[in-house]
Amino acid sequence: MRARPIAMLSYAALPCVSLPYAALVAGCGGAPAGPRGVEVREVEHAGERWTVATVDLRHAELRLVGQHPDAPRPHTLHNLGAWIADQGAAPIVSMNAGIYMEDRRPLGLHIEGGTQYRGLNKADGYGNFYLKPNGVFSIDAAGARLTPTEAWGQEPDGVLLATQSGPLLVSGGGLHPALKADSANLKTRNGVGVKDPHTVVLAVSHGPVRFFDMATLFRDALGCPDALYLDGTVSAMRTPAEPDVPGDPEGYGGVLVVLPRAPSGAHRSDPR
Repeated sequence: MRARPIAMLSYAALPCVSLPYAALVAGCGGAPAGPRGVEVREVEHAGERWTVATVDLRHAELRLVGQHPDAPRPHTLHNLGAWIADQGAAPIVSMNAGIYMEDRRPLGLHIEGGTQYRGLNKADGYGNFYLKPNGVFSIDAAGARLTPTEAWGQEPDGVLLATQSGPLLVSGGGLHPALKADSANLKTRNGVGVKDPHTVVLAVSHGPVRFFDMATLFRDALGCPDALYLDGTVSAMRTPAEPDVPGDPEGYGGVLVVLPRAPSGAHRSDPR
């Protein structure tokens, strides 16, 4: 694996975090801008380039947005990012969350800001979501975790965000049993990994890849013992270096957004 930083975000430039993406890249006086706790870089794995964002939840905030009744439609990366920015918290990174239906409702569990908008989906079916074991990425007071769907038993009141998708690429360091190193099924893909309760890794491929490639990226290259596939073909990530990535123009069921954490003692409410 070869890696080169795209934006090494340092706490020293905190006065700039409310600026648009372009200003985040330019920084103050030429220095990179943004809060500590967020690293965005490009890596090479399995013959493909990937954009990877590592988020330390002790110093940055991760939100899931898209199903709140006041959220702008369509639920694009641009619209949701602008909606959050209007409320005083400029996104650093944004990426589409779990698989969704044609009407842009999540196919599985969706909790944002502590409110459940879609319930857990344990059904059998055809397609990536149903390639079991699938799972749930969630954050609660104890931190981030990835849970196989069949093991999910938390009450929504204790969960700050949750997005369900599948397949569960890596669980406890083991690869999903259906993944094949020589699969002919190649798509642009994105996913989320959990290194530990306070470290979340978001990744998107630049071109078509196998599930197996993404699973080994998370486990072997990024050090995540647990990782979940989120979606494919429509996958996109906005970063300070790539602020104009369009994503799906018709919107997503949900978008994961990385924000600078409010200063100690300050309060910032979830989107209205």
